[in-house]
Amino acid sequence: MIATLFGYLYMAFTTLALGVLFRHLCRRLTGYSVRSSSAVIISGIAFTAVFAGFWHLLHAVDLSAFIFLFAAGAVILFVLRRETADLIRPLISPGGMRLTLVLLLSVFVVISAAEAHDWDTYLYHAQAVRWMETYRVVPGLANFHKRFGYNSALMPLHALMSMSFTGHPIHIVNGFVSFIIISRSVFALRAAVSSRCFRRSVLLHLSALFYFVYSIDSMSSLGTDIVPMMLLIYIFSLWCDLHDAGESAPVPYGLLALLGIFDITVKLSVATISLLAVAVLIWLIKEKKVREIAFFSCFSLITVIPYFIRNVITTGYLLYPMESLDLFDLDWKVPREVAYWDRAEIVMFGRLFDGTLEDSIGLPLAGWFQAWFSRIDQVPRIMLLLCLFFGADALIYSVRCIRGKKGFREIFIMAVAVCGMLYWLLSAPLMRYGLATILIALSVMAGTVLSDTKRVGQMAVLLGVFTLLYVPVKINTDYLTENENLIWAAPFYQHECKELTMTDRSGAPHTIYMPVEGDQGGYDVFPETPYYSDEFVRMRGDSFGDGFIGSGF
Repeated sequence: MIATLFGYLYMAFTTLALGVLFRHLCRRLTGYSVRSSSAVIISGIAFTAVFAGFWHLLHAVDLSAFIFLFAAGAVILFVLRRETADLIRPLISPGGMRLTLVLLLSVFVVISAAEAHDWDTYLYHAQAVRWMETYRVVPGLANFHKRFGYNSALMPLHALMSMSFTGHPIHIVNGFVSFIIISRSVFALRAAVSSRCFRRSVLLHLSALFYFVYSIDSMSSLGTDIVPMMLLIYIFSLWCDLHDAGESAPVPYGLLALLGIFDITVKLSVATISLLAVAVLIWLIKEKKVREIAFFSCFSLITVIPYFIRNVITTGYLLYPMESLDLFDLDWKVPREVAYWDRAEIVMFGRLFDGTLEDSIGLPLAGWFQAWFSRIDQVPRIMLLLCLFFGADALIYSVRCIRGKKGFREIFIMAVAVCGMLYWLLSAPLMRYGLATILIALSVMAGTVLSDTKRVGQMAVLLGVFTLLYVPVKINTDYLTENENLIWAAPFYQHECKELTMTDRSGAPHTIYMPVEGDQGGYDVFPETPYYSDEFVRMRGDSFGDGFIGSGF
């Protein structure tokens, strides 16, 4: 547990450093200075993940990356010490903020130190992180285990922050990001209650708390769902705050759009957030802000380049499993039929479809929606129905605004929120990440349509009740106290695996592992895959780092 606390402090130090550097560059190049310490750290988290992505293209994400980042962070904070002091002074000054932060930090450290329970952590996340800690990006790795092709900008960050060189890897990224966003929401809600001023963002802050409670049992995992959903809620809440405060400059909105682009590289299912970037770009072009356009274009490219390169190297595709986007002729490319059926399986799983994979292809909405709706939890079901109710009100509100030639920004942010929910619902509607899109759409529509602070406050009470309903279901004291080790985080559970032999190009044998039962492995046994046949995959060279070639079905 002490190691987890150290990991939090290290991550706070390094993300603050990169965040301060980005803030400094933003101020010098655009004239806008980010004022919030949480916003600085969030931007630092994004660019720490981008750094880890670039590092992984050249080298394993190991102790060398850990030391380099720490040294770079120390130099940055020393050179920009005055800016740093201005940011952290309110956090360390005596008062309720410091006490609240310590309490929240204690809670999140305990949660993050618990054993990871997510199915996907043992299906492929733990092994994906182990590959990153051991090798630089491996060509055709998705041929060895197709889920290694599910690229996320978060995975190199998991590897960077795991401290696996100690022999006791930790799992803190989901918890740390949630800690920053939940802390901001707690302070914002306290201020709203004190002032009795309830705006749209209050509902979004409550949405963050709801999603935290809903996903608390996955907080110590190596998953890639919690962070992008928390960031999505954060983006919408801050966007609404800026608008409600009368912010008229495009740069702060552009910074949120840039964060949205990073969020897409973490989870493709939030792709509709790119609409914010399109809107800001049009805004900047209209105002002829050439320097700002160059700034955001440059940092957008820096953000996406390692993501796309890693996609191409691990799968052969720019985006996987979108086999129709076939731009490269590479010997390690995942066979098209494998990518096609993999994509179909993702959709079928999200729709909770009981039939065969073949039957799920091209299935209309009427063929799966009713069964899916009957299987989801009661509270998300109620929220979807509330979205229909407020959606009708939002439509009427929008028509009135258009006729009155006003309120176009309110209409736009509601449209982006609803598009995000519909994109998730009509593609692969798995609730563990789609719930955030429901919460956002409901909060933005209700907060805009109700407008009056008293009625928004009543809606906030309803969201608070929904959150409390999940507390006894999700918060398990056994789960929170299962790690009895004061020093180290709870280790990953290791499912029993058997040894298999894989031959390299010269015929030399190499040991790999496969679960004895089911498809879950762990972290300690490496490399592991839930399926293996030398008919369908072979090594490209003399070591695993040279990559793998697949031959399809």
